[in-house]
Amino acid sequence: EAVGFDLDSGAARFAAEAHGLTTYSGELRAAAIAPGSFDLVCSVQALEHMPDPVAAVREFGRYLKPGGGLFVEVPNLHDPLLTLYDVPAYHRFYYHRAHLWYFSAKALTAVMAKAGFMGEVVFSQDYNLVNHLHWAFRDRPQATADEGLGPARLPLRDGVAGELRRDLDALLADTDRRYKRILARHRAGENLAFIGRKA
Repeated sequence: EAVGFDLDSGAARFAAEAHGLTTYSGELRAAAIAPGSFDLVCSVQALEHMPDPVAAVREFGRYLKPGGGLFVEVPNLHDPLLTLYDVPAYHRFYYHRAHLWYFSAKALTAVMAKAGFMGEVVFSQDYNLVNHLHWAFRDRPQATADEGLGPARLPLRDGVAGELRRDLDALLADTDRRYKRILARHRAGENLAFIGRKA
């Protein structure tokens, strides 16, 4: 059973309708959720928006069963488009008012330890290689996030033959998987996530 929570009531309603989840919105403590209810609590791309990350993680911990797990994903301060490429426009895109905090692996581990959790940090990459090349060569994002989050595709003309298109798509898909694995291995992916339990 999965239960969703979002401060935004519209987002919570969408998740409930789209995925058949029980969802809550507003303040977490005001939700009708008993402490110690969950085997796993996940926070995805949210902690960087919270005024007190340590207090927020402690609050997440209140809802875990004994021995339950915690997964917290945040943007990586060492995002590859900040550290690997010279993309001035991405710096303006990445740093904005909605993010109160920016986390390195060391900082995220320290927040978790202060909140009473031990575990490991792993790295991942959502946006594809073509998205990074677009930023690197054009110094701007693609037209839509779907292009960067979907399969990596070359901008082929409409008339390219089926088999050739399939072979090129397969080549790019394989290259994209390898690119993302390399970034994760070198702790350079755009996301970092803490996976752990109460100490």
